[in-house]
Order: sequence, then C-alpha cells, then structure tokens
Amino acid sequence: ALVVAGLAALAIVLSIIILEENWQLENRFGFVGSLLIISLFVTVLLGSMFLSLQPESLLHIKKNVRKVFAENRDSGFSSALKMSRESLEKTFVRNFYFRKKLLTLNAESKIFTLGFSPTTKVIIGKDNWFFEGYGGRRVEKDIVGSFDNVTDYMGQNPFTESDLEAWRIALEERYYWLKERGSSYIFALAPTKALVYPEKLPERILKMKQKLNLPTRYDQLIIYLREKSIVPVVDLREALLAAKEDNPAIPLYYRTDFHWNYYGALCAYQAIIDGINAAYPRYQLKAGQVEEFVRKEKTNWVHARFMGMVGLDPLRHQNDTYFSFFPKPESKYALIYNFGKNGISDHTLPKIEAKRFGRSKFGVREIDNPNGKMDMMFIVGDSFIEKTLGYFSLHSKKVLNFRVVTNFPTGPFTIMGMKPEIVVQEVLNMYLLQPPPGNPPQVREARVRALNN
Repeated sequence: ALVVAGLAALAIVLSIIILEENWQLENRFGFVGSLLIISLFVTVLLGSMFLSLQPESLLHIKKNVRKVFAENRDSGFSSALKMSRESLEKTFVRNFYFRKKLLTLNAESKIFTLGFSPTTKVIIGKDNWFFEGYGGRRVEKDIVGSFDNVTDYMGQNPFTESDLEAWRIALEERYYWLKERGSSYIFALAPTKALVYPEKLPERILKMKQKLNLPTRYDQLIIYLREKSIVPVVDLREALLAAKEDNPAIPLYYRTDFHWNYYGALCAYQAIIDGINAAYPRYQLKAGQVEEFVRKEKTNWVHARFMGMVGLDPLRHQNDTYFSFFPKPESKYALIYNFGKNGISDHTLPKIEAKRFGRSKFGVREIDNPNGKMDMMFIVGDSFIEKTLGYFSLHSKKVLNFRVVTNFPTGPFTIMGMKPEIVVQEVLNMYLLQPPPGNPPQVREARVRALNN
C-alpha cells in the first residue's frame, strides 16, 4: 500500500510538471484545479489497474500466455517467448478494467474540454466540426498510405513541375485510349471539407494559412490541367462553394464525418453534368434538380465507425444531420431502382460486389434504369463519387461504378468489351498526396498514336 501511495504521489507530481509545461493547466484551471484534475486521473488509472490484476483476471492472462507459448514452441524458445510477451501485453490491454469507459473519457475530455483531438487523424475545428488530420489511411485494397492534410492545406507540400506533368500525361493517356474506343472521358477533382468550410477550422490553422498564402496541390493541379491539358476537368469546389453561398443553412458535408452528404453529392453531380455538356455538346444532358426531391433530415445520426476512430461512444453522440432525397411522384427518379419508395441514400444504393477482371479485382456497384437515354455510364472514383450514383442513374440504362483512387481499370474494356458512352473519373484532393498515377503500356501508347497523327 505504501509503495502504491508513493508511486501515486510521484505520478501526480510528474504529471503536474509535464502537463503544466505542455497544456498550461494552471492558466486554465488554477493550481488547485489542475492538481484535482491530475489527482483524479491518477486515482482512476491506478484503481483500474488494481481491479485489472484481480485473481480471475491474472488466471485468464496466465492461460492465454501459456497457450501462445505452447503454440509457438516449435519455432524456438526465443520466438515463443517473444510471442508470449506480445500476447501478455495485448491480453492485459484488452481486459483492462473500465477500458472502454476510460477511452471514452479520454476522448471526451480532450475534445469537449481541452479542445483538441485524441488522434492525429482528426482535427477538431470550431463548433466541433471534424476535419482530416494526418496519419495512415487505407488507399486501395490492402494498400495503406500516409497523408498529411494539414501540410497540404498550408501549401507546404507543393507539386513539382514534373509531378504536374506526370498527372497531365496520365489523364491524357486515358482520354485518348477511351476516345479510340468511342467513350468520352471527363475528370473531376473533389475537395475535402477544409476547402469548402475553412471558416470552421481551428483559428491557429486559419491564421497560418493566411500568413503563408500558398496554393494547395488542388489549386496547382486544377490550374495546370486547365491551362495545358486537353482533358475536360471539373473543379467541384467551385460548385460546392456556390451552393454554400446560395443556401448557407443547408450543410454540404457532415459535421463529424469527412464526406459530403447527399445534398453536397447532388451539387457535385450537377457540376459534372454541366462539365459533360460543355466538353461534349452532343449529349446535352439535363441534370436532376433539387426541386424533384423531398429532402428528409435525420438529426440524430452518427457515423459509428468514425466515432470509434476518435474514441467517442457512438450512442452518446448521435447529433449529426443525415439527408435522404426522396423523388417526388412526378420525377423520373421515382421510376428508377428503389428510389421512389426508399429515397437516395447510403442505405438504398446497391451493395458493392467484388468482381475480378483479369488479374485485377474491383468493388462494383451497378444501377439499372430501362428509361435511360444512354446505354452505359462508367463512373470511377473513391467513396465520394459513390454518393452521386443515384443521381447519375437518370441518364443511362446502366450506371456502373468501380471504386478506385487514382488508377484506372482497363480490364472491363479489354476483357469484357465494355463500351460506355461517358466515363467519369473523380479523385479526392487528399489522394493527390500520393505519387502521380501511371497507366499500362496499351493506354500510354494511345496518346503517342494521337500525337503522332
């Protein structure tokens, strides 16, 4: 008991010194207040540790470690010992008393009291708006990339001239390759939430952004492609900012999740249709309008997986707004798929099916509309463009969507002989932090042929 008391006292003193140095707790809560906060934290931590080391818990840990040691004994004593040690750590952490409650308390204290994020992947902005931070994120399949959205937003990680040229060439190769097959290609760049709602970012980031006054990779690529490329390019940020100005009361993105909502998706879809009509006048598609829908709001929505990432209990934070768009009876959308009955939302889109084309495997969504004007539209991109699929279904008998990030799938064309009238490719600006994409030889050769003719 004396040892525990001594360790607790030492932990409190060290915590005061460290936290005073980093968080300036005394300035926020006073010396007595900071002492009480830290004392409470250490007491709860030591109490939980004591409860975690009860006989029944120790017995469970012992059995688990023995089992792991026996399973790895044939690999040698040192290897078995290493695996046992790792098992001991994982089992103790997993069974730590009050673990979930302590994680939730940690997240809520940091977010709602101290005003900063418990994970580097998320930034807490004004009015508890969550923005992309920095760290590892899944790119495609089992590929994980590292993304520093803050540095990019500050303009401190710019494209080189060779990077911009690599992007231009890769997109032009796709454009010419598809043109040879009778398909029209259009490229759309999607903005992350910070580019549309910068006023919701923390003040320190806004001030630094204003001081540096540097372009982002998004800015660089849009300007470069518009000035030097033949590929039709749609800047979705322009459309979203215009919609925000026209109706500031309706959010275009979720407050807690990173994605745009189904109103933002509708605005993005309309901008792409406008881009198609401008680049390829023979189509002259008539975009669906917001007046064709009844917008229904769910104000107690929560993205459970996202809340789990920041350590918050989803059941305690059901306070975001979710939009679903239900077609009015007179709208053509009412006759497509199940949208007339269930509306356009994440819950009504077709499920992703894994399909293999040659050596490549893709997540595919498909929507059929017998009354569509075109035979097929092929829409490629990340999770952002998926939210527009219901709106695009108005124009084509079949809308086929492949989830990729910056690459382009050729298998459906070369193996299946697919011939869509229009191919839309969307890329989220976060993925511009990845190296420029490449193309297989047959796609690269199409540009060479076009330039030589």
